[in-house]
This record gives sequence, C-alpha cells and structure tokens, in this order.
Amino acid sequence: MPSTTLLTVDLDALAHNYRQIAADAAGAEVAPVVKADGYGLGVGPVARRLWQEGARRFFVARLSEGEALRTALAHREAQIIVLDGLTDGAADRMSASDLTPALTGLDQIDSWGAAGGPRRCVLHFDTGMNRLGLACAGASEAAARLARQPHLQLDLVMSHLARAADPSHPKNGRQAQAFAAVRAAFPGVRTSLAASAGVYLGADYCLDVVRPGISLFGGGPLERPDDRFRAVARLQTPVLQVRE
Repeated sequence: MPSTTLLTVDLDALAHNYRQIAADAAGAEVAPVVKADGYGLGVGPVARRLWQEGARRFFVARLSEGEALRTALAHREAQIIVLDGLTDGAADRMSASDLTPALTGLDQIDSWGAAGGPRRCVLHFDTGMNRLGLACAGASEAAARLARQPHLQLDLVMSHLARAADPSHPKNGRQAQAFAAVRAAFPGVRTSLAASAGVYLGADYCLDVVRPGISLFGGGPLERPDDRFRAVARLQTPVLQVRE
C-alpha cells in the first residue's frame, strides 16, 4: 500500500474497451468522448492512446478542453468537436485551434458562417434529452440556412438519447423516430445518436458514428458492472484507522 494516495491509469485497459465497443458498434465509427480532462485521467495520454487504436474524431464539452486536446494531439490531424456549441466570442479561438462546434441554434449557424473561410460544423438536434440542441421541427430551416453559408461544411448530424441505459424504455424508440425525420433533411450526411449505452440498443441506433464516454473508462453501458469492460483507473490510499 502506498504511503500517499496513488491513481494508476491503465491505458491497455482503455485500448481493450475501445476495441470492445468497436466490435459491438455494427460497423460504426467510434469517436471517443474525452471531456473533463479525459474523465479526470489526463486527456493527453488518453487521447494519444485512442489515436493509436484508430480514433480520428473526438468529442469534448468545453472550448478550453478542445484547445487542451489540440495541444496534446500535436501534429495528429484529428477532428475535435465541442459539444457546448459556438458560445459568444468563441469563433476566433475555435478557428485558431481548428475545433468544430456542435451547433445548437439557428443563430449559431449564421454566426459560424459569418466568421469567414472554410469551416466544418456539426448540427446537434434535441430529440428528447432536453439539454442542448436545435428543435427537430427546425431541421428544414437549419438545412436552408446552411445552404446560404457556402463556407460551411456539415460533417455530422447528431442527437443524444435520454434513456438508453434502459433498453425497454419507450422513449428510445420515440427519439430514434424523431431523429429519422431530422436525418431526412440532410441526405448523405453522416449521423450519430448513440453514446455508450446506445451502442447496445442495436444497429438501428449505432448509425454512422457512436460516441462512447463512460464505457471507454470501464463503466458498464447499462449503469451496472459489465465484465466486457476493464477498469481503467485504480485508486490506492492508506487506511489511517479502522473503527467499529
């Protein structure tokens, strides 16, 4: 037992979990979510090992996380998508670090297009998570606004499942149906609906890209232990006293 608290990160376990998800994802691209400094384990070593395993597209939550990840990946030409979208005054910093915003409003489409020069973007629609995203009813208008922005390249259309850890919940089917209607407005564009749990709802949910987060780091996708996944973090600390 160490004399101080010690956190050990097992990057081989991380690689195993990535390969497990890739095998289960019905042929979809696996794009890791490495927000919050790689779930607190160090975004640099985490992302570089995932790059070695074949990951070329990463998701983070914050602009600052995207900047840190771009620095950590150095010369590697990965796409880094910022889930917060295009916050006020962020366009120049996004461009400087070659980050891709997941746009969550019609105004963000206009602002990102007005920033000038060729720019990639992702559209995030809210199909029922009620957290972030464009309204599904606005899919046609979003497509029209993109058409008026010749500098923008739409790489991905995405949404997020609210109850994927409960495979029998009817909301999963309702969200998939709503997202199918959104996808129809963007023919030929790659799509993403499933995070860790969504992968295990089947091929109809995996689509083109899956976005695992917690299961990469050893968490069971259905919010209970799962022997297919290995723990990436091990925490050791001395016990100072035991009492009854």
